[in-house]
Amino acid sequence: MKSAKRTIQYGAILLIALVLMTARSNSITEPTPVPATATPAPAALEIISTSPLTYALSAPQTDGAVSVERALNNRRSQRDFRDQALTHGQLSQLLWAAYGVTSQQGMSERRTSPSAGALYPLEIFAVVGDVTDIEPGVYRYVPNGHRIVRIVEGDMREALSQSVHVVNQDTVAIAPVSICYSAVYERTTEVYTVRGDVYVHMEVGHSAQNVYLQATAMELGTVAIGTFSNRGAMHEMMNLQADEIPLYLMPVGYLAGDFVLR
Repeated sequence: MKSAKRTIQYGAILLIALVLMTARSNSITEPTPVPATATPAPAALEIISTSPLTYALSAPQTDGAVSVERALNNRRSQRDFRDQALTHGQLSQLLWAAYGVTSQQGMSERRTSPSAGALYPLEIFAVVGDVTDIEPGVYRYVPNGHRIVRIVEGDMREALSQSVHVVNQDTVAIAPVSICYSAVYERTTEVYTVRGDVYVHMEVGHSAQNVYLQATAMELGTVAIGTFSNRGAMHEMMNLQADEIPLYLMPVGYLAGDFVLR
């Protein structure tokens, strides 16, 4: 009798647990899809302001013909470029790869490059010399909304080339665009104190590798340059804020020779 009573009790407990689990599962709703950016990028390039000149870049592609593995296998540092324009679509893709927004929910966003604490201390710039439908100048990239805002007018490639080591000067001068990085260290050091500097340096490496792989996938060349002959002149030429420290630049263009994906 005791055994039968115990079996009935266990059965009742299991039945109650099953009812509770079913009710809970029915109350769970599927999460709302998170948009790629808070302000979606347009399908085509748009001028959204003339003062300062601001372009909304065309929406980036998230599915390409070259696999990650193949891009890794073909990635090289390249310094010899042809004098040939890039398209605004190529610039859009490069900037998105560097630091573009991939999801956002409320105040929390995620980008193509990892960041300690999602603090994103980097500022990305495009020094544009020869890109279709985009006026020459120095542009600040605004990831939210996938926009570029001109902060310096005119073709600044030659001036930029004078701020780097002599071995890279011709590369920077002829490349149709250079992706430049600065950092606001305080965004990270306020949270991580002395470790923050290391995290910032790690982050610029993460982002630069994205640019390497994206350029390779588009059969373009690039090289990461971190040695400057005159960092102060670069800071002034690019019209950077006082708390922005130049770290890196990556000239991008078509190779002088043939690009053959292996």
